[in-house]
Amino acid sequence: MKQGKKWKLEEGMKEVKNEVKKDIDGKEEKKKWMKWWKERNEKDKSEMIEKFEQLSSSDFGSWILNHSKWKNHLNNENIPAIYAAIQTYIDYHFTDDVLFFFFLFKLQKSIDNLCHFIK
Repeated sequence: MKQGKKWKLEEGMKEVKNEVKKDIDGKEEKKKWMKWWKERNEKDKSEMIEKFEQLSSSDFGSWILNHSKWKNHLNNENIPAIYAAIQTYIDYHFTDDVLFFFFLFKLQKSIDNLCHFIK
């Protein structure tokens, strides 16, 4: 193998390793902030979700860094992971709510059918 090709291969491998490391670090960061989010009580979650839904993403970041009770524990690098944790929580609970209401609807139909059958 020529020296130039070997160097390009080594550089390519370094790039791949760096991308994998970034991916792993990103996953660890998200995991850390998902845990942080789960540790918040319902009142805190409600406050953050309210701000999250009312404000633009940059305004939310500004609020949580400068005006929230967590401002002393956070920095600018934490915001994307916190934002993702809250969005995941909202998406998950929205799906749960939809499934719950669908279940209630189906249950009500079954009860109605049963009542009709009994009459």
